[in-house]
Amino acid sequence: MIEFEINITLNRPSDADRAEEMIKSLAIQAPVFILDFGESCQISFTSDYGYYEINTLVEREFDGYELVKYPGNGKKEIRLQIHRYQSPVSTDGWGRRIEDPVDETLYLIKKAKPKPVTYNPKVRVLFEDTAKEYYINIVPGLRKSDNQEGFLIIDSFENIHGLDNKDKQLIQKLYPNVGDAFRGGISLLIDFAKDKFSDYLNAKKKSKRKKK
Repeated sequence: MIEFEINITLNRPSDADRAEEMIKSLAIQAPVFILDFGESCQISFTSDYGYYEINTLVEREFDGYELVKYPGNGKKEIRLQIHRYQSPVSTDGWGRRIEDPVDETLYLIKKAKPKPVTYNPKVRVLFEDTAKEYYINIVPGLRKSDNQEGFLIIDSFENIHGLDNKDKQLIQKLYPNVGDAFRGGISLLIDFAKDKFSDYLNAKKKSKRKKK
């Protein structure tokens, strides 16, 4: 029989009652042990079923938190941990050793607040020893066919343009957010700069021929 050892460590003892109610709602078909270590509590049981529903219940119960595999740096509070484990010598019902025994830990941490995307429209491009300045101009846009809002790129990289520029020509691809628009603008600017670099080299060759 393949068995899971499941341990839930609560780093706030005050969460013990909430966690116990979650476990009760699952009617787990095995004895469940609740251990109090003073500064933390642990809920442990062994079962032939992984009870992954616990993950969903935990995230639903602790609003504003999420379960992750990698908690990052030590500045974030880990409110609880869920550890599932199968022995590496576990076998299935036919006595065959299972290939990938489970050994994973999930950490409950606060959801990160999304950071606003910022970008500098000015891009410096070197043509040999000459620095050129180009601009990725992004403006809000609307696709009239379905009223989808997003962002458009102004088809001009040699000057900076504001929202009030009446003569701007827009590249008619709607991006869902500023980050995607900026990455799309970089891709377009690369092609534009390659053409300008060719012009730069041709002009340099003509200048050399005139000097000769």
